[in-house]
Amino acid sequence: MMQADKPIGKSELTEFSWTPRDDGVHFVCEELPPKERIGFVGARYLHAIYAPSSQSITHFDGALRIYSDLQYDERRSAHVRHSGKTGIRKKIFRVDAPVSRNAFSLITQAFFVWNDDLVRYFREQLPG
Repeated sequence: MMQADKPIGKSELTEFSWTPRDDGVHFVCEELPPKERIGFVGARYLHAIYAPSSQSITHFDGALRIYSDLQYDERRSAHVRHSGKTGIRKKIFRVDAPVSRNAFSLITQAFFVWNDDLVRYFREQLPG
């Protein structure tokens, strides 16, 4: 029986970014598993677009990304906002309708269950 060095619920790295673009402010987040687990654990990836004019999320999707060893190393060499389409992406959910900031926060925390970094980030009081 082989046992992982890190507990199953622990990620190697969680990165997220808010980036202003013409169609709104894009949020991207990815949680990478430890490299020794990429053969059987996907990376959780989330993308959303926030529209300041309506103060809501107008697009929201979550996916799993599957990486080979080489793709994992490529992905680790760039921040999530510059990671492109590396790996195989399998969409888990997609919403193209207004979502409140509170609902976005709760769904994101549920998608990244056991990720304490994101729980702390989203539990901070949102302005407005």
